[in-house]
Amino acid sequence: MKPSLTRVFQRRQLTGVLVGLLLLAAINLFCFFAQSAPVGLVVLLNVVFFGCISLILLYDHRLFRQILSDLSLLSLFRACDKTASFAFAETANLAVQKSQLLSNYPWGYLIADSQGVCLELSERGAAILGRTPEQLVGKALSAEEFPLTIQALTQQTPLEGERTIQRENGSCTLYCSVFPFQLCFGEVGVMSTFVDISETKALIAKIHQMDRLCMVGEMVSIITHDIRNPLASIKGLAQLGELTPERAEQLGLYRRIDAMVNDVNQYLEQILCYSRPDRDEAGSHWSIRSLFENIVLMLQGKMTSTGIKLQVEVSEPEPQLAMNRLELQHVLLNLINNAFEAMSAAEIKGVITLRAWQEAETAFIEVSDEGPGIPPENISRIWNIFYTTKPNGSGIGLAMAKRSIEQHQGTIGVVSSPEGTTFTIKLPARQAADISG
Repeated sequence: MKPSLTRVFQRRQLTGVLVGLLLLAAINLFCFFAQSAPVGLVVLLNVVFFGCISLILLYDHRLFRQILSDLSLLSLFRACDKTASFAFAETANLAVQKSQLLSNYPWGYLIADSQGVCLELSERGAAILGRTPEQLVGKALSAEEFPLTIQALTQQTPLEGERTIQRENGSCTLYCSVFPFQLCFGEVGVMSTFVDISETKALIAKIHQMDRLCMVGEMVSIITHDIRNPLASIKGLAQLGELTPERAEQLGLYRRIDAMVNDVNQYLEQILCYSRPDRDEAGSHWSIRSLFENIVLMLQGKMTSTGIKLQVEVSEPEPQLAMNRLELQHVLLNLINNAFEAMSAAEIKGVITLRAWQEAETAFIEVSDEGPGIPPENISRIWNIFYTTKPNGSGIGLAMAKRSIEQHQGTIGVVSSPEGTTFTIKLPARQAADISG
């Protein structure tokens, strides 16, 4: 009987043992519920079944090894399951960390395959480019829009540089770094990282501008000192001429020269302390009409030589401005001289109009010409200090004019077309109580 049992358990090793255990359990359950089976019989059956199973295990040691092997395999499965669960958790955690890192990272990136097709575009990269991932992912990148990326892909070499792109809210400058790297199955693609450096470049430009301003400040101090000496001589000669005029009309001219020298001296004084302009005169009453007439007299020679007319219009009642007269005169002379130069360069013999009027608590001054106009691309840049399109221009005049107006809580704007240019100045009007008292 032993050989037959051996063959059976050799074929059904673990299964046989399990079946025996199940039968033993079934007999015990039957006896328990029947409650009529003798206790001795139940004990005997248990002993017989346990004995048979023990003999089988001892007889065929391969069965015993199989059971141990199965138990080891189960432990291995459990260990693998725990490892996989841990790996999935770590992967999810890394994905969250990657997302948080990229959301706070100022650089954007895109990945393209060997054909130049965009495979991935980061959220930050989409915001910098002013595009959506749907507009780029899965589509070929153009050499016009992504020149460094396509060049690095073609040459298989890292590249970096700056480029300017157009967005809905204007243009911006990007710094790009592109490098090839290996994708799946040996394919070589490129990764392009980029960042918006527009604010950085603007800050650097301001630093350079401040350096130039410091140099200009030193030059102004020297020039102002040198100009004052001949002005003192001119003033002395004018005063001497007032004492001994040959004709009555010469007396008025000498006095006009004396007054103009005083104006130049005051203006030079303001240049020396430009950051704190003298506003004492803003509290005194002066006539805008008289200021306009003085400007016409100063530009009489230029009108004669160019054939361009300067027309003055002052509304009634006369506007009252709470601004330093000399500063405003300099601003208006700057605007009018620019108009003369623009019309002369275009050989236009037209009219320059200088107007003043008041609406409620705001005074308006307008300088209009019939010149060729300012190119649209230059409109936003004319207020920048040192910016000029004139061969011999300094680029200081309009910047100083804007600053002078703004220091008196005013604004200055410009509208230009091929038919002419109009500068409009808005300033707070002097209150009636200030005029009377």
